[in-house]
Amino acid sequence: MKFKFATLLTAATVFYSYQSLAQSQQSPDVWSVVEQKLQNAVPLNENTTFKSQAAWFELHRELFMYGPMSRADALLKKLDTQSNDAKFSLNREASWIAENNSPDAAMVFLSKIGLDKPSSITAYESYVDGWVNRKQPEKALALLSKNPDARNFYLATFLESWHSEPDKTAAIYNENYADKIVVPYTQLKMLVIIAKQYHAKGDTAKALVYADSALKMFDTAIAQQPSAEAYRYQEYLDLMEIYYATGNKEKAMALSARLRKATGNKGNYFQYSLPGLLSFYKKNELTQNYQETLSTYVTQVDKIFNFAPSPRIEMELIDLLSKLDDVALMNKRIDLLMSAPEYTCYDDRYCYEYKIKALKNLFQHKQNAVAEKHIATLSAEAQTLTFAEWEDATNEMGEVLEEIGHPEAAQTLAVSAEAIYISQAKAWPDEDMSRSFQRLAELYGYGNDTVNAKRVLHQHVPSLEEEAMIDHYMNAKQWSQARELMINADRVDNKNLMLLHQICAENTPECQEHITFTLKKLTTQASITRQDDTGNQQLYQIGNIFHRLGITPGAEQQALIQALYNKAAEPKKATP
Repeated sequence: MKFKFATLLTAATVFYSYQSLAQSQQSPDVWSVVEQKLQNAVPLNENTTFKSQAAWFELHRELFMYGPMSRADALLKKLDTQSNDAKFSLNREASWIAENNSPDAAMVFLSKIGLDKPSSITAYESYVDGWVNRKQPEKALALLSKNPDARNFYLATFLESWHSEPDKTAAIYNENYADKIVVPYTQLKMLVIIAKQYHAKGDTAKALVYADSALKMFDTAIAQQPSAEAYRYQEYLDLMEIYYATGNKEKAMALSARLRKATGNKGNYFQYSLPGLLSFYKKNELTQNYQETLSTYVTQVDKIFNFAPSPRIEMELIDLLSKLDDVALMNKRIDLLMSAPEYTCYDDRYCYEYKIKALKNLFQHKQNAVAEKHIATLSAEAQTLTFAEWEDATNEMGEVLEEIGHPEAAQTLAVSAEAIYISQAKAWPDEDMSRSFQRLAELYGYGNDTVNAKRVLHQHVPSLEEEAMIDHYMNAKQWSQARELMINADRVDNKNLMLLHQICAENTPECQEHITFTLKKLTTQASITRQDDTGNQQLYQIGNIFHRLGITPGAEQQALIQALYNKAAEPKKATP
């Protein structure tokens, strides 16, 4: 799907001038239309700086990604690519292309602006991740070899991609570092990766060799930068797992003690490491360690509860118990969160967010009856709030219920909520309730109850019915129904971009019909001769679809594109 790229730094690549178009192309395409609009709105001879050429760079990106490369190259030569603003932004634009799983195209783009590698260290991540995701790690390694700092920073990501070939991973590490200590904590991560790979493959001897090397590197890193030790809690957990599984239990337990000392009994790294540490104890049936560690944490939470009750901290404990599959204790803490007077929600909407989030844990562990009991409790408690606060809490509850796959509970919630909406409207007859009834319709939508959603809108806010039902159908991924309403409304806007993307997942008659509808509607827009972002995005989306699905415009579509082109080419009218 195409999104708006405000003043975009968008990089891409393609284009040609109006004159060359007239000579080289008989039938214009969607990019030709945008070019003509820009010729009128922001002529290049009057807009020579990178910032003033933002719309042209967006056109260039679209051509680069989805159009003829020759036109992208021709346009790029006319744009500002050499100023500091341009170089900084275009480097970021190339990273965007790489992030979208096109690192090869990003490298081509860099070459177009005179670079053979990214110009900032942080930009390398997009390329490495892109090639790793495409299962082309060799290309990532070749790029990292051009910058030692980037290699030190991102080589670990690359090494993880060789998870089934630890010999190759080890060889690459040794080629780059051997016995040298350059970036201790980063090398620690790499050595742990290699040890884990050998362990997963069943090569215990080599797993232990690299685990020992990692532990030695860990000690070196801590000596140089002790403040960063807790940050490496995951390396502790990984080494503990390897040592315990290979019979080195004493070494594993010594590391667990080091980890607990490093993270302490509170703070972020304590919270981050606790699920892994407790899972390690539980998996290896270290019951006493498990109970002592968990009990220490629960006691902490209880002390906070007695001094300054915090639903957020209680929820952190509930999430931890959910991850550990400790359902009995999780249910007990959720009961406390829901029923304790100290946790009553008054005017803190975040309080309800935590309580509603707890419902997810219950449904996840198939504690449906318990969850339904708490829904009733929450609904009753929320009615003690102001109407606006109740409305927020109720709608959030419905959204969560839909999200976790229980729309029937959201529908039940909507039915009971409707009586409160009606009562509010009667009590305050002069108050504008249009937004509130729209939210009631949304609540029915969370329950997949289209009939009642439509009824509420039609009965209470008929002026918003069409707009709200388009949203309803799109949220429900009922694209054909949403399309029908869009056509009835005779409108093309940002919602149409998503609709085009979804309907044209494949080249179907419905897809072709909607492309034709969109082009036809664009011919009626007065802004066609100006810089028209909404119209441009529609044309870019259609160009993307043509490219992605290999579609050649039909006769009617081509005629509409020609009409748009002709209209865009008309001289700009003078302002009266």
